[in-house]
Amino acid sequence: MKISEKITSIAIRNRRYFLVLAALTPIVIWSYVIYGARALRLEGTALGVCLGIHLLSWLLSKFVFKREKMLFDLSFAITALLLSLSLPWNVRYPVLIGGCAVGMVMRELFGGLGKNPLNPALFGRAFIEIFFSEQTRVIPTFDRATQGSALSAILRNEIPELDMSEMLLGRMDGNLGEISALLIIISALFLIFSKVITWQTPVFVLLSATVVSVLLAPESISYLHYTAGHLLGGGLLFCSVFFCTDPVTTPRTFSGRILFGVLCGAIAVVSRIYLSYECVYLLILLMGLWSPFIDRMFRPGVFGGLTHKTAKTEAKG
Repeated sequence: MKISEKITSIAIRNRRYFLVLAALTPIVIWSYVIYGARALRLEGTALGVCLGIHLLSWLLSKFVFKREKMLFDLSFAITALLLSLSLPWNVRYPVLIGGCAVGMVMRELFGGLGKNPLNPALFGRAFIEIFFSEQTRVIPTFDRATQGSALSAILRNEIPELDMSEMLLGRMDGNLGEISALLIIISALFLIFSKVITWQTPVFVLLSATVVSVLLAPESISYLHYTAGHLLGGGLLFCSVFFCTDPVTTPRTFSGRILFGVLCGAIAVVSRIYLSYECVYLLILLMGLWSPFIDRMFRPGVFGGLTHKTAKTEAKG
């Protein structure tokens, strides 16, 4: 194969990753604007660790196990950025490195790209949240009375003291990728129109979260402001775009994606209100395990074949 043909083949196979990286770039830049060079160092560290494990896996496959493995695969960069963006600026480097290593090793143990049953970035984030939970708490840096993000007020079942414009533009504390709702929305539109992701899951995550937050909102408050806190504060919006739409996580059927989104949005808000816990990352990781069963519920019957109910009836007869 000629060099030009190889480059074209690599570009085609990595098209999805190029587009996701393009969508993440403004969010990475905004994390630098808010938290400075430390944000870039964290993201760079994650990229370095994931790249190193990817190269080691390729070398082992080629020279030890004698198997062909794709070298020019940018999925490691998506894992690195999503994991680092799901963490606060104050996370310690050894903890971040451990999360990246756990996520990448899990992926490689299951056979690499496309064979892993769980999203590697979510798996690494879950490892950090379970074993180093204090490292997932944001240390506030903004000099204001609220001293925190909209999420900190929501977890106390209160209205965020932040203006909605601040929550939308990202002038608040939070995990590196969560702070600018406007950039996340723009990235989502870019990915939907590029046909990298489908719209059903993120839209129904947010619709479900909106309905539940309105129904369960405390009395005598601004429903608009309270609901905006749930949607714009924390990881709900970020996860609905970049994690819920992952091919490994989201169901493949149209109706399955809708049900998946409804359940994720509703459970995330209920856990915030009644448990005072931001479970969205763990929730999506666990919900991803149920995606095959959700698909089975909505899988159309084979033309000319028996439906489950018909087959059961005929078996009794």
